[in-house]
Amino acid sequence: MDLKKTDDGGEILGNTIPGLGTQLDDQYLKPLSNSKAAGLLDTVIHEAVHFSLDPNDPRQIDGNRSGYPYDQARERTTRDLIKKFNRIRKLPNCDKMCCK
Repeated sequence: MDLKKTDDGGEILGNTIPGLGTQLDDQYLKPLSNSKAAGLLDTVIHEAVHFSLDPNDPRQIDGNRSGYPYDQARERTTRDLIKKFNRIRKLPNCDKMCCK
């Protein structure tokens, strides 16, 4: 689904509702450049941080694209991880592979 924009005009790329699950913006259903794939990886990590926290944890709060989930995503979405992700996703039968 198209998750629209934040109040300050930023794109909403993912949304996690603790206890229910995560939604990702439908732009990720299109063919992805290396850069967009890196953005997907960053978004998934960011949303996974939300999912792993207790719903009442104050670190759940995102403020103007800042806060704990953003910090964790920036720290964990390393250049090496992005390179590996882009390399693996381009392999034949990548959807049937177990990423190691």
